[in-house]
Amino acid sequence: MKSTDRVQKKWVVQQLQRAAGLKTLAGMQKSQKAIMDMLLPGENRVEAKSLTAGDATVDQIMEIFELKFSEEEWELCEESQDVPPPLSYNLRQLKMAFYDNSSEAFNRIAIDYLIVACKIKHSELLSKQSTDDSPHQTSATAPILDQASAIAGSSTDARPTIPFMAPPNLSPPLPIRVFPEMALSVRVTKGCKEWLISGIADWALGYGERAALEDGTVMIAVEAKRTENLGQAEAQLLAYLATIRQLRIQANKTNVTTQGFYSDGQKYTFVCIRNDGSVMLSRTYNLLHKGKLKTVFNFLLSMLDTAAKSSPHTSPSKPGPVQDKEIQHFDRDVFVKVFEAEEEIGSITPPIVYHDEPEEEWPDIPLPPE
Repeated sequence: MKSTDRVQKKWVVQQLQRAAGLKTLAGMQKSQKAIMDMLLPGENRVEAKSLTAGDATVDQIMEIFELKFSEEEWELCEESQDVPPPLSYNLRQLKMAFYDNSSEAFNRIAIDYLIVACKIKHSELLSKQSTDDSPHQTSATAPILDQASAIAGSSTDARPTIPFMAPPNLSPPLPIRVFPEMALSVRVTKGCKEWLISGIADWALGYGERAALEDGTVMIAVEAKRTENLGQAEAQLLAYLATIRQLRIQANKTNVTTQGFYSDGQKYTFVCIRNDGSVMLSRTYNLLHKGKLKTVFNFLLSMLDTAAKSSPHTSPSKPGPVQDKEIQHFDRDVFVKVFEAEEEIGSITPPIVYHDEPEEEWPDIPLPPE
């Protein structure tokens, strides 16, 4: 790679990190345009068509990102964890507090309670795992290991599910962090047209720092809507998940599966985009129905666990036939791991290797006033 290319990439990353600190979407978009004006002045610049997640339709996102809907329903493999009593208590208290339940703020409180409870439980599970350094199979991990072996060794397609626990790795995963009001954006070329997809997800979950979008560290998105607007949430969440997936592809991640859900605080629908670009939706779970809070709690907990297994600290398989087979089949169960391959797999390019060369300094772009 030429020294100029390296400096250009580094400069773009720095400017995007500065722009990510802006509080408004308009400010972020102006900064992105300023970056492109610096990189591609005059006749060399192709104007990108802007599309915000809130204005996007399902059909637009499916076409721009070349996605396809799966005919199969996304299901939870098992509900092994009970609902923590504080979560049930908090949700009951919320109902008794006489909030205006037509407000999106009300919906977000219930979702926040769920996310907090799942994060605490997930941390407890990781802590418990770290105390057991035994490499031997136990009664708790045996069914999952057997299931993983069956998946890797069979070409028949069973109904996709999301397992609760993945096999233990030799290195602990990085902690999954919660980023409320996360600004997301990506540029996508479709044919001879370039699109700039952007928006602010109500919640995003991933590892690393908020500004590190170019590293592809975000893996989960959540969208809240008032009950009467819940029908608009699918397209908006799909736009966020497709954006996150594209960022992971551009960051040369081998596993680009992304997950999320949309909700009004009472009804929950889970969505994932698999490595092959197929979109899977769960049924809608209504917390008014008996036992559905446990389902929703375990669904999100499972998503946190698979996201944690995608952090760079997890131990990858070595490149070769075993790895190729795992990559081909693992997301049938959204059984997430990261494989840092040295060779190209499918349409995903290998990581760029930079060599130490003298660097030139580029000036910062002026950020717009808030």
